[in-house]
Order: sequence, then C-alpha cells, then structure tokens
Amino acid sequence: MNKIQVLLTCFALFFTALFSYIYYEYSTFDDNQIRAYTQINRYKIESVRHGYYQWYAHIIVNKSDGKRIFKLYPFEHKYYSQETTYIQNKADSWYYRIPKRGSLYSVIALSSNMQSVEIYEFTGD
Repeated sequence: MNKIQVLLTCFALFFTALFSYIYYEYSTFDDNQIRAYTQINRYKIESVRHGYYQWYAHIIVNKSDGKRIFKLYPFEHKYYSQETTYIQNKADSWYYRIPKRGSLYSVIALSSNMQSVEIYEFTGD
C-alpha cells in the first residue's frame, strides 16, 4: 500500500470510531442521567422528553427502590418556583430541587406511593 491509502484508511477508522462513540453516548444518555439522579438500576421508563434546554424523564420503580430514593434527598411536599411553570404541583408528590451547578438546575419528584419518579433538568440563565 502506498502512503495515501494508509492515511485514508486511518482517517476512515478514526471517523468510524468517533461516530460510534458519539452514537453510543447519545443512546445511553437517558439511562446514565436516570442512574445518576436515582442511584438505582431497576426501573421502567414511562416517558422521556428532550426540549429546548430541558430534559424530563418519568420512570416507574418498585417500592423498595422508591424508599431508597426518598432517603437520598430531603424532599418537601410542595415545589415552589418562580423560574418555571413546567413543573406542576401534585398533592400526592414529594419534591426536591437539586442545587444549581453552573447554569443547570434539576428537580426530582417522587409520588407518595414511592413508585413513580419524575426528573426535570433545566439549563439556562
């Protein structure tokens, strides 16, 4: 092989590996985020939405995992926010706003039966 063919083969392999890595990260983003917030591995995703500077996931967990999540955060029975109307207060849910990291802030909501979890992630000013 001459040098040009070797260089073209190296570029092709590099870009194939790069696009494979990007696809892998994109396809596992939701699971990685859910595990980071809940620290559990057993759950059923009901819905996931990606929007303009926001991410939302609704998952179903078993009751023992729900109790573990309840112990992770100091939940309150109501969510107060002047920043967004995206989160609707439900009478039977517990809320915790995760402190801001840069321009990212998150809210985790746990139903009172401890089997339904909603995670809201917002970025912006």
